[in-house]
Amino acid sequence: MKIWVMGIALAAAAAAPALAAGQNPDVRVATAVDGAGSRSLQFSIDLNAPAKAAWDAFLDPPTVLRWESALAVIDARQGGSMEESYTRSSPTCRAA
Repeated sequence: MKIWVMGIALAAAAAAPALAAGQNPDVRVATAVDGAGSRSLQFSIDLNAPAKAAWDAFLDPPTVLRWESALAVIDARQGGSMEESYTRSSPTCRAA
């Protein structure tokens, strides 16, 4: 999951200049700093898609495998985890 989160953060950082320049007016950008000084950056957009399709795009392993990664182990329950890898033999991911 750390690799996935890092990938999201890198993609967000790369997209920030274009978003700041107003090239994607549908995307909303928010930043925050918590009491400990940790910063967060959030991008959001409204999708014209059924809720199930949006949910499956991020949390349904077969759907994630079709468009994002070679390996996906997802437990969406409270306290669960999400692991993805672009290499099926990655030692960091556990088989489902």
